[in-house]
Amino acid sequence: MLILVGDFALQYFTPAPGGDTAFMVRSNHIKFGRNVFAELGEDTRAVIAMSAATPTRESSPRVAVFTDARVAKLLPHFRVGVDSLRGAGIDPVVFDAVSVEPTDRSFMAVRV
Repeated sequence: MLILVGDFALQYFTPAPGGDTAFMVRSNHIKFGRNVFAELGEDTRAVIAMSAATPTRESSPRVAVFTDARVAKLLPHFRVGVDSLRGAGIDPVVFDAVSVEPTDRSFMAVRV
């Protein structure tokens, strides 16, 4: 499961004509253990608070959650994580059509 927070990537990358066409997001924290999915909302809320992606409007922040349909339907941990996000006042948008080898068609399906 991959979660992107608002405009988090735009802190590192602003598209410009003739500029770079890609960006890299460093990720050096991986959390393992019991109940880590139940802590997802609080952890994501902390990332939002520390980043420039903090919403300026009064509504809940939105995050994108990327997974495949099988994980979303079969694993109870997935639902625990999504419920944890909602419980922390975060609006998760789930995209469950991720494939092992993405194609142009699958990338185009992400457009919201």
